[in-house]
Amino acid sequence: MSRLSKRALLAAGGGAIGLSLALGGAPVGLQMVGPRQASAEPSPSIAHAKLTAQPQSTTLGGGVQPFQRWTYGEINDGAALRGIAGQTLKARLDNQLGVPTTLHWHGLRVSKGMDGVTGMFNSPLVDPKQAFTYDVPLRDPGTHWFHSHHDSLNQIARGLYGPLVVENPEEPKLFELMMVLDDWTVSGPDPQNYSIDWTKLKPSLAWGHAGVKGRVLTINGSVRPRLDLAFSGATRLRMLNAATARVFRPSFENLEAWVVALDGYGCTPFRLDDPVFFGPGQRMDVLLVPAPFGTPEIFLGENLFGKGTGFEFSLGVETSLTLAKALPAFRPYQPPELVPEVRPAQRKTLRMSEPYRDDQRGAGILNGQWQAWESLVKDHNYWLFNDVADNSLGPLFAGRVGETIELRMFNDSATHHVMHFHGQHVQIIENAKVPHEVGSFRDSLTLEAWAEVKLALKLDRPGLWPLHCHILGHQVSGMWTYYEVA
Repeated sequence: MSRLSKRALLAAGGGAIGLSLALGGAPVGLQMVGPRQASAEPSPSIAHAKLTAQPQSTTLGGGVQPFQRWTYGEINDGAALRGIAGQTLKARLDNQLGVPTTLHWHGLRVSKGMDGVTGMFNSPLVDPKQAFTYDVPLRDPGTHWFHSHHDSLNQIARGLYGPLVVENPEEPKLFELMMVLDDWTVSGPDPQNYSIDWTKLKPSLAWGHAGVKGRVLTINGSVRPRLDLAFSGATRLRMLNAATARVFRPSFENLEAWVVALDGYGCTPFRLDDPVFFGPGQRMDVLLVPAPFGTPEIFLGENLFGKGTGFEFSLGVETSLTLAKALPAFRPYQPPELVPEVRPAQRKTLRMSEPYRDDQRGAGILNGQWQAWESLVKDHNYWLFNDVADNSLGPLFAGRVGETIELRMFNDSATHHVMHFHGQHVQIIENAKVPHEVGSFRDSLTLEAWAEVKLALKLDRPGLWPLHCHILGHQVSGMWTYYEVA
């Protein structure tokens, strides 16, 4: 047995985050983040982790009253599980909550039954006081994450998620900072005396609009995070949007910023001079170098216009590689088995829309039949995929391993959607509104209002794989389908 490498990133207040993982039978403590040195130890083939889903008293700071958050022990926010590409992670989920739960390995190519989706998708539901061990091959390096996929809107909103970093030994070792963005639903008129309010997660018309958004924004679980950059050289910022609905539009000031990976997969590096849409479930790796003058800051653009809330970076005491030395080592990551063929075996379309009143035909399909608008919305079916609200017409497509599927997506609505593919990444072929994404591989795509995107996927994993909007209020109100691979 061998050990899963881990690093703790600085949490609010700057202390090290404690962690107990079962690693080769012995718990190992976290290290503070700093410039990472190549390890002299051989890379083990098996890594073990124990993740205990449990309530834990916490506070976000900034006037938000303490509350019971759901966590995986200390693995959340700025603390991450870390492994090395080529290892297999055996992760034991111990459920100490009062409700069933699962684990989904977002961005990782797992086998059928290990994806964390129950029912027809064959992953087990882990009941209270029960446990289950997931076999997770760490095939693909990058910034990934894991989260509940049972009652996802409620459980992710309450904190059941954590980052997972799969290291690429061929990339330079830089000073790193994990940045997990989230928002929290609260009540109360006084910002200095907010209370967490889970009732806002109940079914509502918000599902039919932009989703359920919280008024309190956090980075790494704090409204006042400590964000240290290398004193000199480039810092690798690993960003994750863990919110259930909010699309951020981050931008940087007094920093040179270069994007080197999207959704974990290395991309052709590009300089980030303008804000980009950053949807729930997406990840982005950015190399940052402070300008000679001015305070380095990130602005979250949480309202999709204007700069939004700003957070300052500070300079730590560590040094790192210069940008000139680091940047040339980053290149696109394109596993050959995922690179689509020029001529697809099938061409399909996915059209996203709201139900529209049509007294002759009906507003949308439910239970295999066209239904009136009133019948759909009374049960909170606010969204349709190809006019269907409930998967009752079967998979979006079916194919065999090795076949290439070309898929055109149309967002026929006035709000953003974030489409997440389980099972594998897909390659962006055309995206007129976001040209820097063309050619990159992603597992989650943010589609602006009225946007059209063409993508291709070379089928890789046998099984049934969900495809849904990661704005989770949209997912539970109609934006959910699946594809089948034989």
